[in-house]
Amino acid sequence: EDCTTARLSSVGTTAELLQMVSLPDGTMRILVQGKDRIKRTGDVILKDGTTMVATAPLEIAQSEKPSEVAALLDQVVALHSEYMEASGLHSHEAEVILDEPPNIARQISQVLSHLEAPLAKQINILCEADQVVQLNIVLDILISAVASQRANQRVQQRIQATMEESQKEYQLKEQIKALENELSTITGDGG
Repeated sequence: EDCTTARLSSVGTTAELLQMVSLPDGTMRILVQGKDRIKRTGDVILKDGTTMVATAPLEIAQSEKPSEVAALLDQVVALHSEYMEASGLHSHEAEVILDEPPNIARQISQVLSHLEAPLAKQINILCEADQVVQLNIVLDILISAVASQRANQRVQQRIQATMEESQKEYQLKEQIKALENELSTITGDGG
């Protein structure tokens, strides 16, 4: 697709590459940190083989409901921590940056970077100017992701229990066969 005519969002995030690790399976694990939210202010152009676009900082007004924002952020942080732990990621990867005063946009970007949220939802969050709405969307995504993890965990536990039960039954049947063979040998020899 031609980059100058591609459908690009009007809002995005600048990021800093913190770490890049090649995994044995040939994939890469990349850790980036969102820096600033930006808005596109011009057309995409191609100059000397480089794709460029003019941007400006995106200003998000502080919410008029700071207590609601704080409560939602606490819920997001708690669910994000549970999600990350259940995903098997290291604790240092799971920590949400808790700035004082809170940088909600940065925290939302960090949480979203760990989730497999649909791109359309991520774009909706970035384009939203109301922090309460942003946090509610992220919370919905997290609730769904954690519920899915919990359901998968219950299924895996049931499978494990069934496998263990089948193994116990197999072992008992084999022990019974061995005892029957032993008894038939004893009664056959003694008769």
